Amino acid sequence: MHPSFPQSSAVRIFLPILIFLFIIIALFHEQLLAAAKYPSTHCSAAQPSTNLNPPLTPKVKTFRELPVLVDLSPAGDAAWAKAALTPGGGFLRVRSNETTVHGWGISMFHALHCLQTIRTIVRESTMMQEESGGGKHEKSMAHDHDGGHGSGHDMMDPEHVAHCIGYIAQHLLCAADSTIEPPWIRHDKAGKPVTGVDGVGYEHQCRDNSLLWNVATKSEQKAFPRWDWRQGDTVESVFPKERR
Repeated sequence: MHPSFPQSSAVRIFLPILIFLFIIIALFHEQLLAAAKYPSTHCSAAQPSTNLNPPLTPKVKTFRELPVLVDLSPAGDAAWAKAALTPGGGFLRVRSNETTVHGWGISMFHALHCLQTIRTIVRESTMMQEESGGGKHEKSMAHDHDGGHGSGHDMMDPEHVAHCIGYIAQHLLCAADSTIEPPWIRHDKAGKPVTGVDGVGYEHQCRDNSLLWNVATKSEQKAFPRWDWRQGDTVESVFPKERR
């Protein structure tokens, strides 16, 4: 049995780390919306040798600061979920028999769910600060539905949050986006030059993720029958006919 922590304690324990992680990921948010052009040795699941289906189409994308993905206001909850996840949370619905349907994970959506969890904790912290300052706030919509990749767990449970941090790290290492990003150079009030890297405005070799959205959304309307799953199966290898 895992130890349980009050929700407020979980926020206090993980908030410093999560805010730092959230800022880093926000700067590179679209890396979670596309994998790298080439496979990486960080990924343990190799593609099946019999897979003759073409990979997802490479797509050049310029990273921008997207307000919908960095908005922590109550209005931003629904907008963020709509931009990053399907209505059903990005699950692949698979029918095992006539009466049983399970939600399978698609890695891109799994990572985005984890980012949503971190966003929720930052949002809750903001709400707590508003409460302590006497300000009013609206309830975060993130707790109004089961947005987790799994049911019956608290999104802000420390063990779940730790899982999400590790999963996002592995996802980024697997994607291995090798784009070289020039630094920006500015001057502070004293005239001293300061520099940094934000990755905004530069082209990246991404993959067209429309097939992932199409398959996940279609499975929410009608679950796909279970297939003979193998290590390394991908949406494009299992559902090539769903390409638009």
